[in-house]
Amino acid sequence: MSKVKLTCENCGKDVYKMPSEVRSKNVFCDRKCWSEYQAQFRRTEKCDYCGKEFAKCQSNFNGKHKFCCRKCKDEWQREGLKGKGNPFFNKEHSNTSITKMKATLKNVRLSGKENPRYCRVPIKCEECGKTTLKIPYLINRSEHHYCSPECRSIGHSDLIAGENNYNYNPALRPEDRIKRMKVLGYTKFKNDVIRRDKHKCVVCGSSDSIVVHHLNSYHWDVENRLNPDNAVVLCQKCHLTFHKKYGQKYNTKKQFKEFRKAPTM
Repeated sequence: MSKVKLTCENCGKDVYKMPSEVRSKNVFCDRKCWSEYQAQFRRTEKCDYCGKEFAKCQSNFNGKHKFCCRKCKDEWQREGLKGKGNPFFNKEHSNTSITKMKATLKNVRLSGKENPRYCRVPIKCEECGKTTLKIPYLINRSEHHYCSPECRSIGHSDLIAGENNYNYNPALRPEDRIKRMKVLGYTKFKNDVIRRDKHKCVVCGSSDSIVVHHLNSYHWDVENRLNPDNAVVLCQKCHLTFHKKYGQKYNTKKQFKEFRKAPTM
């Protein structure tokens, strides 16, 4: 999945993000723009303890007193909530409240099956058959249950293998699944591309930590996997920048052409 083009809420520049990174309607290109945008919702107040002026968002002012930090608040409460300043001054707990507090303290001190809130159900491990205790939430959340990480690994090796794996790629050929990138002729193809591009990144010209990048992604363009015209040499920095902008799958020659014109975007 490639990145989507969005607009920064503060400066109006184009921002490229993966769909999973967009968690709200307001998008920003960096932390600085986010801070500048939030500044319009801040207001300046005076700390009730040290007298220092500070700025915070309006939503952070939820009470009569205002403090610049947690330390000032704690110091003020040590003195300000004594005697008549305490909202519970000259008041007493009712018998009902005292009974509830005693019951709560009693339950907190109890552990295991002695605690009235204890709730664990026996469940059998699908791999080794051992019975363990789990809370109902964990049992209802998962379809398969195991007693240990080792048993879970063994069980998952059968359950999520092949076509059942969420990373399964139907475009790969049987021989590709055995050797993946080590297919027959791949080493020659890689060396030909590096030699053609003179051991340098075609974007920035660096010769440090170079890699061979497929223009049309390796996983979907089966016919051009070993075609030198479908690959270029990039340094690690440019390679990471490209995939950060366009994603790891379904890349195309058109995307690289746009990236080469403006590699710093």
